[in-house]
Amino acid sequence: MVGPIEASNGFYVLGDTFIRNFYTTFDYDQLTVSLAAATHLPKYGNIISGWDLFGIVFGCFAGVVLITILTVCIYRKYCKKDESEDLVY
Repeated sequence: MVGPIEASNGFYVLGDTFIRNFYTTFDYDQLTVSLAAATHLPKYGNIISGWDLFGIVFGCFAGVVLITILTVCIYRKYCKKDESEDLVY
């Protein structure tokens, strides 16, 4: 976050998400702050690797399949039970 301080004469606040992408030097004698871009950071922030993405997608798919199978099994069990109770001789 970068934003001006209310009722200040041109002072700005540099938030953590902004400043973590820079090397910062404070010169108290000259009353200056210097910023240099941090080159070791990924260009687009935190990038998920291909295998991590595969694991997330596969896990979600397996979870949906498991929930669907359990729902169908429970539905069949209770529907058969209800139909057998209706058949009274």
